[in-house]
Amino acid sequence: MNPNPSVLARSVTAHERDRMPKKRVPTMLLFLRIALITVLAAVANTYGAWYGTWIVALLSALVLPKRAVAVAALAGAFGWGLPLLVTPNLLRAAGVVVDVMGIGTSGTVLLALTIVWGAVLGVCGAWAGIALRRLWAR
Repeated sequence: MNPNPSVLARSVTAHERDRMPKKRVPTMLLFLRIALITVLAAVANTYGAWYGTWIVALLSALVLPKRAVAVAALAGAFGWGLPLLVTPNLLRAAGVVVDVMGIGTSGTVLLALTIVWGAVLGVCGAWAGIALRRLWAR
């Protein structure tokens, strides 16, 4: 006699349920999300749409909320940091800006602040996406 699967599912104790494997987001999917958000944020920044990171992170969190904040923070930092790598004479220009602002003598401070700003934009976008998803789920 084959037992009813729903009866078997209800007969699992809490202790056994804790030992069951959790559903995990595949690693490749996480890397693809980070890469996609990074590319979209970098393209948006190239065309002067600095808010693009926030919008892309929000949409990503709406579609796939698992680990959305960490993914958006990494992608935002990469999306703002990677275009800086290809900019010629960047440290010299950043050094001039830092001197004018009076916050130090090294341009790396400004570059670090730029990368942190990208991560903050990504985290805020992911947070807003998760909040909207929960609001719509009601």
